[in-house]
Amino acid sequence: MIKKNIIFLFIFVIILGLVFLWSLPVKKSGLFEVKEGEGLSQITENLKEQGYIKMGYPFSVYVLLKDREKDLKYGVYQINDDNNFLTVANKIIQGETYTEKITIPEGFTLQQIDKRFSEAGLIQSNELINYKVPDDWVEVGATSLEGFLFPDSTGLSEPSEDAYTAISCHPSLPSPVPIPSASQR
Repeated sequence: MIKKNIIFLFIFVIILGLVFLWSLPVKKSGLFEVKEGEGLSQITENLKEQGYIKMGYPFSVYVLLKDREKDLKYGVYQINDDNNFLTVANKIIQGETYTEKITIPEGFTLQQIDKRFSEAGLIQSNELINYKVPDDWVEVGATSLEGFLFPDSTGLSEPSEDAYTAISCHPSLPSPVPIPSASQR
């Protein structure tokens, strides 16, 4: 009888410990970047070093138990302090990257659009204003982006290296948006 009670108590403590580990919240909110080529151990280490999780073991074990270590996707992720490590792992597995929503209201000039994007940290100031339109746009009378960025909301996953990348996803532009090489800019 005592042996049964000890086994029951042992199983109960293990289950209680697992429930506790599964429900561990993250330690802080913020943007966390997974770089291309990073594996499970590097992602786990970065989460710990940057203060998002206290222990890496539950995160790694969860991903391994789901057999999803090869499905971890690079990108920038919004981690909230009400998330637990399961939520964080699932975001990275499913590629639910952070998106900054920028709205271009009707009547905004190119200068105002440039300012809105640069204030959000998505481009450098004056990049849209100085955008060199492709030759085939010039042939139809376009000398700048003025008039091409119609009122809409644009979702960007991360800060862009330049205006060319930032605007390439805008739905009002011809598809695909030609992105000139650095020497053509």
